[in-house]
Amino acid sequence: MLAITPGRLSKHVLDGGGRAVVVDNGVIASALAQHLAEETGLARDSITVGVGHRTVDVTVRPGIGIPLDKADVASAAEAELQTYRLAHRVRTRVRIERPAEKEDEL
Repeated sequence: MLAITPGRLSKHVLDGGGRAVVVDNGVIASALAQHLAEETGLARDSITVGVGHRTVDVTVRPGIGIPLDKADVASAAEAELQTYRLAHRVRTRVRIERPAEKEDEL
């Protein structure tokens, strides 16, 4: 079905040791998010990863009072991406979204 529909899938080529390996961006995003969840100890649904042609955007939403360093998350993401051996280098952007310390009273 995909071969007859217009458009193209977002994907990256991995260095597969002499073989061409093509991986959908969603697979890369999911694997990276799972790895970061394990590294940070956060729930998987607290981490969102988007993979584009040239960038990887990571958004982390730790709970109130959970210390998390942006540089540590970026370092873990970049180290994991290196293990994927992408054919083209991507830039990693990390955003930490903190919840409001106090909820608005009604």
